[in-house]
Amino acid sequence: MAWYQYNNEYPTNGLPQRIRTLDGKTRTCLWECSESELESLGFSTVSDPPKYDDSFQDLVWDNETSNWSVQITTDPQKISDAWQESEIYKEKLKIKLLEKVSVHLQNGGTISTNFNNALTILDQFNQNNYSHPFDFNWQHPISLGYTDDVIAGIGSTEIRLVHSAFVDFITETYLPNKKY
Repeated sequence: MAWYQYNNEYPTNGLPQRIRTLDGKTRTCLWECSESELESLGFSTVSDPPKYDDSFQDLVWDNETSNWSVQITTDPQKISDAWQESEIYKEKLKIKLLEKVSVHLQNGGTISTNFNNALTILDQFNQNNYSHPFDFNWQHPISLGYTDDVIAGIGSTEIRLVHSAFVDFITETYLPNKKY
């Protein structure tokens, strides 16, 4: 179905069932009109909007350029929900890290004092340190700050623990919901 804009209003997918013309008359059966008739009534066709994720993005129409754009949402409810979701994810990931460390220690392994960096990084993901909950991706350790520089002080066994915790977290959190 084609997208139409009527008198510079926000575009819609398809034509409305009826409109009120400038002379006050009601016009129906718009789908029967030719393109030139639609134009004379104030309609113009516009491009299809791009795909976007409604959970954190907004679709915006620019009348001046006649273009769509996708922007990070400004909806307070969506932002609040995302911060709450981030807190849940942070706690789940922290639990996974601590479970891995606990099993490792029970099996006679050791942990360096630098391993605390892995937990400290998680504590930094909050509204005090980030302007937007969409600035990071819980599925990608690098976007969360788990870079080579940060984990340089921990041993390869500890890096495997962090990696394993992320794999378990992503598998249990994202794959069942297909939110990736």
